[in-house]
Amino acid sequence: MNMGELAGHFTHSKFEVRNSKSFTLIELLVVVAIIAVLVAILLPALASARESAQAVECQSNLHQLGTGFELYSVEHGDFIASISYTQATDGQWYTNLIDKYVPVQQWYDYVCGIPGMESGAWSCPTATSEPFLRSAGYGVNATHLMNSDPRNKNRSLISRPAQLWLIGDTRMWWTGLDDWCTGYIWLHCSVCTDWNYLGAWWEGTRQASPRHRDQVNICFVDGHVEAWSHRDCQQNKNDLFGHYGY
Repeated sequence: MNMGELAGHFTHSKFEVRNSKSFTLIELLVVVAIIAVLVAILLPALASARESAQAVECQSNLHQLGTGFELYSVEHGDFIASISYTQATDGQWYTNLIDKYVPVQQWYDYVCGIPGMESGAWSCPTATSEPFLRSAGYGVNATHLMNSDPRNKNRSLISRPAQLWLIGDTRMWWTGLDDWCTGYIWLHCSVCTDWNYLGAWWEGTRQASPRHRDQVNICFVDGHVEAWSHRDCQQNKNDLFGHYGY
Protein backbone atom coordinates (compact mmCIF):
# COMPACT_ATOMS: atom_id res chain seq x y z
CA MET A 1 0.00 0.00 0.00
CA ASN A 2 1.51 3.32 -1.02
CA MET A 3 1.35 6.52 1.03
CA GLY A 4 -1.66 7.90 -0.88
CA GLU A 5 -3.67 4.76 -0.34
CA LEU A 6 -2.68 4.65 3.34
CA ALA A 7 -3.71 8.28 3.87
CA GLY A 8 -7.02 7.64 2.14
CA HIS A 9 -7.60 4.59 4.29
CA PHE A 10 -7.10 6.53 7.55
CA THR A 11 -9.19 9.45 6.34
CA HIS A 12 -12.03 7.12 5.38
CA SER A 13 -11.82 5.26 8.70
CA LYS A 14 -11.85 8.52 10.66
CA PHE A 15 -14.90 9.68 8.73
CA GLU A 16 -16.73 6.42 9.50
CA VAL A 17 -15.91 6.64 13.21
CA ARG A 18 -17.10 10.25 13.38
CA ASN A 19 -20.36 9.40 11.65
CA SER A 20 -21.01 6.40 13.90
CA LYS A 21 -21.09 8.65 16.96
CA SER A 22 -23.29 11.44 15.60
CA PHE A 23 -27.05 11.82 15.04
CA THR A 24 -28.82 13.01 11.98
CA LEU A 25 -31.56 15.64 12.24
CA ILE A 26 -34.17 13.00 11.51
CA GLU A 27 -32.90 10.79 14.33
CA LEU A 28 -33.05 13.73 16.76
CA LEU A 29 -36.59 14.55 15.69
CA VAL A 30 -37.62 10.92 16.20
CA VAL A 31 -36.18 10.94 19.73
CA VAL A 32 -37.94 14.20 20.56
CA ALA A 33 -41.21 12.82 19.20
CA ILE A 34 -40.87 9.67 21.31
CA ILE A 35 -40.20 11.73 24.43
CA ALA A 36 -43.23 13.92 23.69
CA VAL A 37 -45.45 10.86 23.31
CA LEU A 38 -44.17 9.40 26.59
CA VAL A 39 -44.78 12.69 28.41
CA ALA A 40 -48.31 12.88 26.98
CA ILE A 41 -48.96 9.34 28.21
CA LEU A 42 -47.39 9.78 31.64
CA LEU A 43 -48.70 13.23 32.62
CA PRO A 44 -52.36 12.16 33.01
CA ALA A 45 -51.23 9.12 34.99
CA LEU A 46 -49.09 11.31 37.24
CA ALA A 47 -51.94 13.79 37.69
CA SER A 48 -54.29 10.95 38.56
CA ALA A 49 -51.79 9.54 41.05
CA ARG A 50 -51.43 12.98 42.64
CA GLU A 51 -55.21 13.38 42.94
CA SER A 52 -55.51 9.90 44.46
CA ALA A 53 -52.77 10.71 46.97
CA GLN A 54 -54.55 13.93 47.94
CA ALA A 55 -57.84 12.07 48.38
CA VAL A 56 -56.12 9.56 50.67
CA GLU A 57 -54.51 12.40 52.65
CA CYS A 58 -57.89 14.08 52.97
CA GLN A 59 -59.49 10.88 54.28
CA SER A 60 -56.64 10.55 56.79
CA ASN A 61 -57.28 14.14 57.92
CA LEU A 62 -60.97 13.45 58.42
CA HIS A 63 -60.24 10.28 60.35
CA GLN A 64 -58.02 12.30 62.70
CA LEU A 65 -60.74 14.91 63.13
CA GLY A 66 -63.29 12.19 63.80
CA THR A 67 -61.01 10.82 66.51
CA GLY A 68 -60.74 14.33 67.94
CA PHE A 69 -64.53 14.57 68.19
CA GLU A 70 -64.64 11.18 69.89
CA LEU A 71 -62.01 12.18 72.45
CA TYR A 72 -63.91 15.38 73.16
CA SER A 73 -67.09 13.38 73.74
CA VAL A 74 -65.32 11.03 76.13
CA GLU A 75 -64.25 13.99 78.25
CA HIS A 76 -67.57 15.87 78.04
CA GLY A 77 -70.35 13.50 79.00
CA ASP A 78 -70.60 11.90 75.55
CA PHE A 79 -71.80 15.13 73.94
CA ILE A 80 -70.64 16.11 70.46
CA ALA A 81 -68.82 19.42 70.25
CA SER A 82 -71.25 21.92 68.70
CA ILE A 83 -70.54 24.58 66.09
CA SER A 84 -70.44 27.21 68.83
CA TYR A 85 -72.31 27.39 72.09
CA THR A 86 -72.87 31.12 71.70
CA GLN A 87 -72.39 31.81 67.97
CA ALA A 88 -70.12 34.63 69.17
CA THR A 89 -66.43 35.49 68.92
CA ASP A 90 -65.49 33.74 72.14
CA GLY A 91 -63.22 30.96 70.92
CA GLN A 92 -65.82 28.28 71.66
CA TRP A 93 -66.37 26.95 68.16
CA TYR A 94 -65.89 23.23 67.62
CA THR A 95 -62.66 24.05 65.81
CA ASN A 96 -61.29 25.55 69.02
CA LEU A 97 -62.61 22.72 71.20
CA ILE A 98 -61.21 19.92 69.04
CA ASP A 99 -57.93 21.81 68.65
CA LYS A 100 -56.85 20.18 71.93
CA TYR A 101 -56.85 16.77 70.22
CA VAL A 102 -56.09 17.73 66.61
CA PRO A 103 -54.06 20.97 66.83
CA VAL A 104 -54.66 23.76 64.36
CA GLN A 105 -51.19 24.71 63.18
CA GLN A 106 -52.18 28.16 61.97
CA TRP A 107 -55.25 30.25 62.78
CA TYR A 108 -56.84 32.67 60.39
CA ASP A 109 -59.00 33.98 63.24
CA TYR A 110 -58.90 32.12 66.56
CA VAL A 111 -61.79 33.83 68.39
CA CYS A 112 -64.06 33.18 65.42
CA GLY A 113 -62.86 29.58 65.18
CA ILE A 114 -61.45 29.95 61.68
CA PRO A 115 -58.44 27.71 60.94
CA GLY A 116 -55.90 28.86 58.37
CA MET A 117 -55.21 27.06 55.12
CA GLU A 118 -51.91 25.70 56.46
CA SER A 119 -53.38 23.75 59.35
CA GLY A 120 -52.37 20.13 59.01
CA ALA A 121 -55.30 17.77 59.40
CA TRP A 122 -57.73 20.69 59.32
CA SER A 123 -56.84 21.58 55.75
CA CYS A 124 -58.00 19.59 52.73
CA PRO A 125 -54.95 19.24 50.43
CA THR A 126 -57.11 19.89 47.37
CA ALA A 127 -58.84 22.99 48.76
CA THR A 128 -55.70 25.09 48.44
CA SER A 129 -56.57 25.84 44.82
CA GLU A 130 -59.96 27.32 45.77
CA PRO A 131 -60.65 30.86 47.02
CA PHE A 132 -60.38 31.15 50.80
CA LEU A 133 -63.53 31.63 52.82
CA ARG A 134 -63.66 30.89 56.51
CA SER A 135 -62.65 27.21 56.59
CA ALA A 136 -59.74 25.21 55.27
CA GLY A 137 -62.08 22.88 53.42
CA TYR A 138 -64.04 20.93 56.06
CA GLY A 139 -67.43 21.48 57.64
CA VAL A 140 -69.75 19.76 60.11
CA ASN A 141 -73.42 18.74 59.99
CA ALA A 142 -75.00 21.97 61.25
CA THR A 143 -78.72 21.89 60.65
CA HIS A 144 -79.66 18.93 62.81
CA LEU A 145 -76.68 17.34 64.50
CA MET A 146 -74.35 20.13 65.65
CA ASN A 147 -76.33 23.29 66.19
CA SER A 148 -75.33 25.88 68.79
CA ASP A 149 -77.49 24.44 71.58
CA PRO A 150 -75.15 23.12 74.31
CA ARG A 151 -77.62 20.27 74.78
CA ASN A 152 -76.98 19.11 71.23
CA LYS A 153 -77.01 15.43 70.40
CA ASN A 154 -75.45 13.01 72.82
CA ARG A 155 -73.59 10.19 71.05
CA SER A 156 -75.34 7.59 73.21
CA LEU A 157 -78.72 8.71 71.81
CA ILE A 158 -77.71 8.31 68.16
CA SER A 159 -79.01 5.03 66.79
CA ARG A 160 -77.22 5.09 63.44
CA PRO A 161 -73.81 6.79 63.84
CA ALA A 162 -72.45 5.02 60.74
CA GLN A 163 -74.94 6.92 58.52
CA LEU A 164 -74.73 10.50 59.81
CA TRP A 165 -72.38 13.16 58.45
CA LEU A 166 -70.05 14.40 61.18
CA ILE A 167 -67.46 16.38 59.20
CA GLY A 168 -66.37 16.37 55.57
CA ASP A 169 -65.50 18.26 52.39
CA THR A 170 -67.53 21.47 52.42
CA ARG A 171 -67.82 24.51 50.17
CA MET A 172 -69.97 27.61 49.86
CA TRP A 173 -71.32 29.37 46.79
CA TRP A 174 -70.47 33.00 47.41
CA THR A 175 -71.97 35.08 44.62
CA GLY A 176 -69.90 38.04 45.69
CA LEU A 177 -66.88 36.23 44.27
CA ASP A 178 -68.90 34.23 41.76
CA ASP A 179 -66.72 31.23 42.48
CA TRP A 180 -66.63 28.10 44.63
CA CYS A 181 -64.92 28.81 47.94
CA THR A 182 -63.22 26.42 50.32
CA GLY A 183 -66.33 26.41 52.44
CA TYR A 184 -67.66 27.19 55.85
CA ILE A 185 -66.92 25.32 59.05
CA TRP A 186 -70.38 23.85 58.68
CA LEU A 187 -72.84 22.87 55.93
CA HIS A 188 -76.62 22.81 55.70
CA CYS A 189 -78.99 19.89 55.36
CA SER A 190 -79.80 19.43 51.67
CA VAL A 191 -83.49 18.83 52.47
CA CYS A 192 -83.87 22.01 54.51
CA THR A 193 -81.81 24.16 52.13
CA ASP A 194 -81.90 24.32 48.35
CA TRP A 195 -78.32 23.62 47.31
CA ASN A 196 -79.10 24.98 43.85
CA TYR A 197 -80.16 28.38 45.16
CA LEU A 198 -77.74 31.14 44.21
CA GLY A 199 -78.89 34.09 46.27
CA ALA A 200 -76.99 36.76 48.14
CA TRP A 201 -73.80 35.47 49.71
CA TRP A 202 -75.20 35.52 53.25
CA GLU A 203 -78.02 33.32 52.01
CA GLY A 204 -75.78 31.16 49.84
CA THR A 205 -75.70 27.48 50.53
CA ARG A 206 -73.03 25.71 52.48
CA GLN A 207 -72.85 22.28 50.92
CA ALA A 208 -70.72 19.23 50.18
CA SER A 209 -67.71 19.77 47.92
CA PRO A 210 -66.88 17.04 45.36
CA ARG A 211 -63.28 18.21 45.06
CA HIS A 212 -61.75 14.74 44.80
CA ARG A 213 -62.50 13.70 41.23
CA ASP A 214 -66.20 14.41 41.79
CA GLN A 215 -66.21 12.64 45.15
CA VAL A 216 -66.95 14.04 48.62
CA ASN A 217 -64.96 12.66 51.55
CA ILE A 218 -67.10 12.29 54.67
CA CYS A 219 -66.30 11.27 58.24
CA PHE A 220 -69.38 9.78 59.90
CA VAL A 221 -70.30 9.99 63.58
CA ASP A 222 -68.86 6.54 64.25
CA GLY A 223 -65.48 7.73 62.92
CA HIS A 224 -65.26 5.86 59.62
CA VAL A 225 -64.62 7.76 56.37
CA GLU A 226 -66.21 7.24 52.95
CA ALA A 227 -66.19 8.93 49.52
CA TRP A 228 -69.65 9.84 48.23
CA SER A 229 -70.92 11.52 45.09
CA HIS A 230 -72.26 15.06 45.36
CA ARG A 231 -75.57 13.77 43.97
CA ASP A 232 -75.99 11.30 46.85
CA CYS A 233 -75.23 14.05 49.36
CA GLN A 234 -77.70 16.43 47.73
CA GLN A 235 -80.38 13.74 47.76
CA ASN A 236 -79.71 13.09 51.46
CA LYS A 237 -79.05 9.41 50.78
CA ASN A 238 -79.70 7.21 53.84
CA ASP A 239 -80.79 10.43 55.59
CA LEU A 240 -77.17 11.53 55.68
CA PHE A 241 -77.95 14.75 57.55
CA GLY A 242 -80.40 13.32 60.08
CA HIS A 243 -83.33 15.28 58.70
CA TYR A 244 -85.81 12.56 59.57
CA GLY A 245 -84.12 11.11 62.63
CA TYR A 246 -81.02 9.65 64.17
